[in-house]
Amino acid sequence: MKPEDYYHYSTSELARYYGLTAKGLAFYEDKGIISPRRIPGSKYREFTLVDCYHLYDSKFYSNCGFSLAETADLIQHKNLAFVQNELHQKSLQIQQEILYKERLKHHVDRIAGLMAHIEELTQQFQVVNSPSFYRLFVRHYCFPHSSTPEQSQEFARWNHDVPINVASLKYSREELLQGAPFLNVGIGNIILEEDFQRLNYSPSSRTEYLP
Repeated sequence: MKPEDYYHYSTSELARYYGLTAKGLAFYEDKGIISPRRIPGSKYREFTLVDCYHLYDSKFYSNCGFSLAETADLIQHKNLAFVQNELHQKSLQIQQEILYKERLKHHVDRIAGLMAHIEELTQQFQVVNSPSFYRLFVRHYCFPHSSTPEQSQEFARWNHDVPINVASLKYSREELLQGAPFLNVGIGNIILEEDFQRLNYSPSSRTEYLP
């Protein structure tokens, strides 16, 4: 008899150890993560040390961001190289998410700083030196917003990352210098060059680079 054969657990014991309910354990069983034995002559199930290991592994994979279906596949997979590659890819994904959160925090802090001086900035323009950025043109103020399906998808992609990219109003230098009574403002979004590259944005006919 193997040492692990000495360990047997009831549903209530295993549920208590892993913070699950009986239905939760049944769900894990349905996904193929655990394989309890039916006790003959009763409706009860008996769990082994292997089931404990699999629940432990499932918590590890879940906390890493894997779905239950992915977790079951990883636990049951016999190819170590496959599991190693999946963990490596997840590590890269987590690193990208950390980068995104860092950039998000940077821009939240920047906007909060602007809001702290909102009264000073009201009713005036400010000339500032800006890092290089990309701008997505959306529409002119006095014209309706029309776009192709591809352009709508591009606009949605940019809107997904607000406030890493922000709304932008672009005035015509010529109209400003000439004192035009009405300014046909260009509406769009802008994003810093480093964020454009780090978040894998793609240039298009509606984007312009402003160094």
